[in-house]
Amino acid sequence: MAYRLSSFEPEDGSGILTLPAYNQTDDISPAPPQFRWVKLPGGGVHDAWGSEEAPGSKQVLKKKCTLHTDTKPGLQPALDSLKSLSGKRGKLYMLMFDNTTRWRWARFAMQGSWPSLKPYQVDVDLAFESGDPLWRGAFHSQSVDLVTSPQTIILNNGGNAAVTNEVVTLTIPATAGQITAFILSMAGVSEFTWNGSLTGGDELVIDCGAWSVRKNGVGAWSSNPFSNNHKIEAILRLAPGDNGVQFTVSPSAGLPTDVVSGMATGVLGAATYTDGFSVDKVNIQFDYYDLWK
Repeated sequence: MAYRLSSFEPEDGSGILTLPAYNQTDDISPAPPQFRWVKLPGGGVHDAWGSEEAPGSKQVLKKKCTLHTDTKPGLQPALDSLKSLSGKRGKLYMLMFDNTTRWRWARFAMQGSWPSLKPYQVDVDLAFESGDPLWRGAFHSQSVDLVTSPQTIILNNGGNAAVTNEVVTLTIPATAGQITAFILSMAGVSEFTWNGSLTGGDELVIDCGAWSVRKNGVGAWSSNPFSNNHKIEAILRLAPGDNGVQFTVSPSAGLPTDVVSGMATGVLGAATYTDGFSVDKVNIQFDYYDLWK
């Protein structure tokens, strides 16, 4: 049956547990929004979010179901296995009406168990507390070679909620000159600038969800990264649908001028959902999930 909490995968690697599906009732309403009301002198309130969408807050998702086995001796191990997960953090999966799955981080709690009136059955109440307000859908790993500056790529968010936890990776080939700035922007929405030095063999990773920047694995957040063109409380935000994301390097002379075969660059290959990239060009890769309420 679809639109149910279907399984739980503990972070410790112990394997995916399929949740009991018999006699099940699931409470999987969207996470309540975080309101930000500010009291005004003389009465009244101000909505501090303005025109921004209020993010979701932590949530407890519940599942009432019946654990059953074919024999009475098999019931206790099945119940013990379920109890052993209480308190563990992992991926909580939900089966949708179209038989696709979505997941979010959650912590498992078993709230109660009672003998059923029927043999070889135990009624159980399961709860999953999650500070992750959105469900993750399809994963995208979109890679493109940077052959001019600035350059724009179209990133599609197939969900119904904004994506703000992208991971952006800039890879510098040996043939590149020195790059001293990297700008990640969306017209009228955001403009994030990293200032520093990148040369052949370097890798710059911007984790938008964690608000971190690492160069070759070492923290490298630069000062004053947001310009007056930055309008959001996130590094990068992908609205549902297509998003034009522009990236700029300075100086643009730092881009390599030939490929390994000796041919001049300037032709942008089709952007694909792949982990691979060309080693002879500056490469930028975006990793993100579609997000759903």
